Amino acid sequence: MGLDRTDRDFDGETKFVSPFTFTAWNGTHLIDTGELAEAHEKSMDILNNGTVDFYARMEDNYNLSGNSSFSEMEGFLSYGDLEKWVNLESRQYYTDLGVHLELQDMAMSPLHNMVDFQGMESHVFSTYIAQSIGIGKGQVVGGNMKLVEKLVEASSTEVFLNSTVTTVERLSNGFSVVYQRENEQREMYADYVVIAAPLEATDINFQKFDPPVRQPARDWHAAYIYVVAAEGYKREYFTKDSSRNVPGFVLGVPGRANGLRYITSKSVRNFTYYTVRATRNFTDDIKDMFINPSVRYEQHWAFGHPVFEPHLAGGATYQDVVLSPGLYNLGVMNDVMSQMEGSIIAARNAALSVRIHALQRRDGSSDVDYFTWSPNIGLLIVLFSTVSFLYILKNLN
Repeated sequence: MGLDRTDRDFDGETKFVSPFTFTAWNGTHLIDTGELAEAHEKSMDILNNGTVDFYARMEDNYNLSGNSSFSEMEGFLSYGDLEKWVNLESRQYYTDLGVHLELQDMAMSPLHNMVDFQGMESHVFSTYIAQSIGIGKGQVVGGNMKLVEKLVEASSTEVFLNSTVTTVERLSNGFSVVYQRENEQREMYADYVVIAAPLEATDINFQKFDPPVRQPARDWHAAYIYVVAAEGYKREYFTKDSSRNVPGFVLGVPGRANGLRYITSKSVRNFTYYTVRATRNFTDDIKDMFINPSVRYEQHWAFGHPVFEPHLAGGATYQDVVLSPGLYNLGVMNDVMSQMEGSIIAARNAALSVRIHALQRRDGSSDVDYFTWSPNIGLLIVLFSTVSFLYILKNLN
């Protein structure tokens, strides 16, 4: 698609590179996680071996699943024996392995907090995902939104912004989708509907489904983001050590940094712009954190990241991948991971499921070879990713 990447392809054995190169703030003072990692060499060896093993299992998952689709989360997790990691709590797991509590609290936990708002109370799968940023992953030059833009261009997709889906109704030969756009109620018809938003955020009225569409609600961490122009940090807010400067990249320690997720900074002309992400409202803290601050942007999401509780210990159950024949729930992947990689896995699975199901409908067969897909099948698929975005894909082939 003509995208430049910041990563590179690696030959030979997978290598783990320590992700602990940042400064953490525990609410009273700043901690150099690089120095902390050096002080806990044995613990780092345990993390190295475990993360490389997890990465290999994820590769097995991709290779073993091939072009098959899964209709429930247990099906996805069965490839590579990944399910056990969702059933274990991170604190107990890493403590039993011998990872020092100081490294868990002051390095692993803030890294986890940066990636998806979690701490060591979360399941092990999510912690390994956070640790795996130390295995050569990169970004698209210009931001990952460039990838989304290229995919939209390649799909010949119509994109309707600020369009809130209110009702999905089952029809004899597909679905009716009712949505609000430009203060007007509109309706369209679809062969398939793919929901990429968290079901808890949509408030959709599902009509004439038998059985009814009912899914277990999950707990979520709220997300707050601020862009602040300021002359600098107020060092006394972060540390009493007069010799310690506050760096441009700081991660908060969950449970100790009062809801701070992370702070990044970038200098533009005569200003330094700070991006503050948090799990609570930080408006009143801004004036205490920065010198002469001016908030240039502020946003709040009630559904930032799901709470990754261990499934067996917490008694949690997964939502369904297939809510009803032809109605797909991509947000189920949020039960185990909420990064772009999880979104790609869920979207690919939906695409495979739609193709297989479309062939079965055409041929009246329940046993369809994926590779017999015919480009002559015309489909209308409605895909919406948040309550304010509506994507329409026509003639998928």
